[in-house]
Amino acid sequence: MFHLESLLGRYWPVHSHNSWTSFWGARQLDSSSRRKRRDASVYIQSLAHAAIRFVNQFITAYRAASYDPFVSHVSYWDLPVWHLSNGDNRIWTVPMAFYPVSDQLPAVSPDGRFVHRTTEGRIRDAALDPLSVSLEELLDAWTCFYRGQFAEAIRKAVTAVEVCISDLLASLPAFRQNRSDEEVEQHLVKMKFNDQLSFYLRATKRKLPGPLTHISPEVNRVRLDEELEHARERRHKIVHESEKVDYEHDGPLLRIMETMSWLHGWLREDDGRSDPTSSRQYAANKAMRDVFPLEPLINRDGIQIIKPRDGGHKLVNQIHVEQLQRASSLGDLDIEFCVAWMFQKLEHPIADARYAPSNTSSRERYWISDFTSLRPVFILDLKGCLEIQDIESVACRFAVLKIREPKAERPIVVVNHLRSIEHKQRVAVPCAGGEVRSLVEDLEFTVISLTDWVAVASLLSQDSSRDFGALRTLRSIGLVSDISDQLEPVGYVRRILPGIEVVSIVLETGFLNVGDEVCIRSGEDCFSATIESQEINRQPFNTAYAKCVLGVKLDTGVHAVKQEAIVYRVHRPLLPFDRRVEPTFQLKKRDYRDFLRMMSSGPVSVVGHGVYGGEHDLGG
Repeated sequence: MFHLESLLGRYWPVHSHNSWTSFWGARQLDSSSRRKRRDASVYIQSLAHAAIRFVNQFITAYRAASYDPFVSHVSYWDLPVWHLSNGDNRIWTVPMAFYPVSDQLPAVSPDGRFVHRTTEGRIRDAALDPLSVSLEELLDAWTCFYRGQFAEAIRKAVTAVEVCISDLLASLPAFRQNRSDEEVEQHLVKMKFNDQLSFYLRATKRKLPGPLTHISPEVNRVRLDEELEHARERRHKIVHESEKVDYEHDGPLLRIMETMSWLHGWLREDDGRSDPTSSRQYAANKAMRDVFPLEPLINRDGIQIIKPRDGGHKLVNQIHVEQLQRASSLGDLDIEFCVAWMFQKLEHPIADARYAPSNTSSRERYWISDFTSLRPVFILDLKGCLEIQDIESVACRFAVLKIREPKAERPIVVVNHLRSIEHKQRVAVPCAGGEVRSLVEDLEFTVISLTDWVAVASLLSQDSSRDFGALRTLRSIGLVSDISDQLEPVGYVRRILPGIEVVSIVLETGFLNVGDEVCIRSGEDCFSATIESQEINRQPFNTAYAKCVLGVKLDTGVHAVKQEAIVYRVHRPLLPFDRRVEPTFQLKKRDYRDFLRMMSSGPVSVVGHGVYGGEHDLGG
């Protein structure tokens, strides 16, 4: 049993492991012992940090009994030093916050030396050029965050973004329309924030950043529009529902602070001054702010530190593959991130395209720099196969871009033609003809399916030292993978048994497996389905080969099947990768999801949880 004491002069009994005492304060230790000393430091600081909850509970009870308005809840900033003692009267000092307890100017350089944060000239310039109201509110938010006043920090950070939007609209000619300043102010008051943001994006033809691509898994796949909505919902609960912010798990709060700062800098188009996280001192600020990762348990016997919930320790590359897998899954499809992540791994310069928020199917999504030229990247999210009119719409848009941007050259078109369609929508989806390939080659477009794109990006996520033929693929002309000819005819529908939801198929060539996707076409009508089970002579078979008649149960039922309809087996080929890779990775899988699962089942190593507090807060 140990006793914990703060500046309040009050002792609390705590339960603690005795093993940390042999490392705390020791000077000459080997590398293993130094690591244990760091762990002991984190353990003891978390133990002291847990006592702040009890202190605040006592303050709440005192205010309810005394109605004393001169006391308030405290944070580790208000109680920066704690003392831990045992039965032998040995005392250990536990620093909680470096900045308020330091006897000298805090160091902000990696080697521990003090470096001046600014100069007199910069202070003088800042005094002559006053801050905008939104930036001043954002700086106040970061001050509150570092002092442990998290609820006020969130409120001020979101308010800073809202004030920034109002200021930008007030100076926008399309919004002012010869109105006086007073009329502009009245008009802004009447508009809701979402309407203000939509008007600004529409008038400036800008798009909120996202999905972001970053080596840090917590930042990867972040969309600032979603982060803004989440932050405003959190602010609403704090202000209108009196939600209490959990100061012990501030990872999600740090996420709100950073994303709102990024958004403020993007809106002002001056990240260097309008985004506090872009300053050179930001990393030093985070180093001077202690983090308490262990969880407390308070009961009648005292305060105890328990093992945190294990979110799993994984390689960063493995987390990237899992994020890519989620982004390419049918339930959480994010085509924009899948496309952007490939260029991130290739270290290829990429920029968002400015376009109107509506009618984006034939609009460019990204621009990439290819030496002396610029190449637009189009994303086609289709419900069926690639059609001629889809390529023609891209060609019309590219003709306009060529006039506006003379350096624009061959577009890259990423096609998601394998989207899961609702049951009632699977009927009457036209198939692409062979003319698509000729048209693409004549226009000198590069067309690649999302399936193959994700497969390449997965390989790059595992090994960034090689490009696996990705650059050669992006410079090729025509259909990179056989999008329009992925349907292999295997047979026809002999009869339909609606009572038991079974289709009798004559298998003339090839083979069919349980789980295969088939395309059933009758004239111009076509739909896709997955084989759930199949039988030959009432005996189940996982694989059926040519020259047989089999009964097949489809996941879509038989209501859309027509007799004598042609049955195609849908191929999902991967790109023709470098053959040296094939012995290492089994690239002959029919579905890239199996390929991803195989890659993510490799050895696991231990890394940190990240700045946002673990796997729960991973972007996406």
